Amino acid sequence: MDKKQQHHTVMDYLRWRGDLTFAADPFNEVDQLIFCIIAYLNFRRFPSLTTVKAGEATSLRTLAPLMRSEDEQQGLSQLEYLPLLRATAESRRFGEVGIFGYVTEKDISEEKQFDAVTFRLPDGSLFCAFMGTDTSIIGWKEDLNLSHLPAVPAQRRAVAYVEAIAAANRGRLLRLGGHSKGGNLAMYAALNVSSRVQKRIAAAYNNDGPGFAVSPWKEERNLPMAERIHSYIPAESIVGVLLQQQENYTVIHSDQHFLLQHEPMSWSVMGNRFVTLPQRSQLGQISERLADKWVEELSLTERRAFSDALYELLSNGGQYATLEEVWQHGGELLRRYHESKEEKSAIHAAADRFTQLWKEEMKRHAEKELKEARQGMKETADALRRRLLEKKKK
Repeated sequence: MDKKQQHHTVMDYLRWRGDLTFAADPFNEVDQLIFCIIAYLNFRRFPSLTTVKAGEATSLRTLAPLMRSEDEQQGLSQLEYLPLLRATAESRRFGEVGIFGYVTEKDISEEKQFDAVTFRLPDGSLFCAFMGTDTSIIGWKEDLNLSHLPAVPAQRRAVAYVEAIAAANRGRLLRLGGHSKGGNLAMYAALNVSSRVQKRIAAAYNNDGPGFAVSPWKEERNLPMAERIHSYIPAESIVGVLLQQQENYTVIHSDQHFLLQHEPMSWSVMGNRFVTLPQRSQLGQISERLADKWVEELSLTERRAFSDALYELLSNGGQYATLEEVWQHGGELLRRYHESKEEKSAIHAAADRFTQLWKEEMKRHAEKELKEARQGMKETADALRRRLLEKKKK
């Protein structure tokens, strides 16, 4: 993307193309991201949205005016998502889109955090959107569990959710999607629902979500569905390249840097498409290699030990439930870390290996840069010599 080119986001998309109906301009990748962002909002105050029947859905135009500040997004972003919902509700394209199938579940004993909602498009097709990680510590624990478990509770729940929506709305075309952990859930559900339901899934969208502890991508039974899974990863974001990810993901531009590129509201849009890049940035490639090596060098047992120890530390043995509480009691948790032998050992071992790999990667990168610089200087010197020889001949 040309640095001089003005940056546009999904909000600009709504201003540009909000007057175009889905009949005039078919469903596209930007539409799916909008649904995945809306999925972060808190719909607990509206029990009518829990219906699983598309015919009983509430239109976005009807719902948006009822939403209040207390219903703001539940994710880790510092941005507000209610303005996006209101913009969709006021548009011709999204105003009559229905919303239903709202589920929100949190279970500490199961180490599960699961939120999902479904949208009914004007043509009758459905989009199941899975929310990413919220500010609960148990949500973070489940994210860590992705690194060493073949399936976490939220993944199994995502399969059951899609099966239930499909059964209650027979014959309707399905699409799945999510951002961050929600993207992982969309992929897992698409790959693991029954073959009967898979036939109804037109596409599944993973927006910078992590992969899996064990790669499912080359299993023969998954190949037909894998071709309908679309992964989008910003040039420098690290989340979407963690664990075993699809190889043919699309690199997109963001106006933020490094971890902040994970914010979907920062993704660049032009027309009805994302602004794409030929490859990940240099920083993105370095962090990707580092993450891959770190995970590869830790055994499943070590990953589990690290996950359990970090959770015990942050939750203070189960006393704290949210990240807000962690920030409030940071000093106390730091003392616990220094006093705890078992937790400190598991965390320290993983952290030390990461630090060592970082040093090795930086050394390798520096050597590569030096080699390229020397090669450039040599090529420049050779070119100057040729010019001098040509002048002498004349």
